[in-house]
Amino acid sequence: MTDKIDAYASKEILEEYSETIDYLREKYPGRKPRTPLGQIVSKCRVVNIHSKIDVFRDPDDNKFIECAMDTSCYYVVSGDKDLLTVREYAGIQIVTVVEFLDIMKR
Repeated sequence: MTDKIDAYASKEILEEYSETIDYLREKYPGRKPRTPLGQIVSKCRVVNIHSKIDVFRDPDDNKFIECAMDTSCYYVVSGDKDLLTVREYAGIQIVTVVEFLDIMKR
């Protein structure tokens, strides 16, 4: 397993994470996220995005690949079904958390 994993996010990605957590709190009152957003943010390098693509059915999903392109990432780790159906874009693999952890074990 690699010693170091760099994680990147844009301001727009972090805003989506925050909105998703708010939505899940309303949907499942009383349940707390396993990993607080602050802990995720502290592990990410926040970057400005310059790339623009139009690939996904949901235009909001483009920002994840744009971020990966601008930061030369190999993987986008996601649970989003629309992203996962693409599986790869411009050499960037789109994988689930479980798949990513499996890759890192090799």
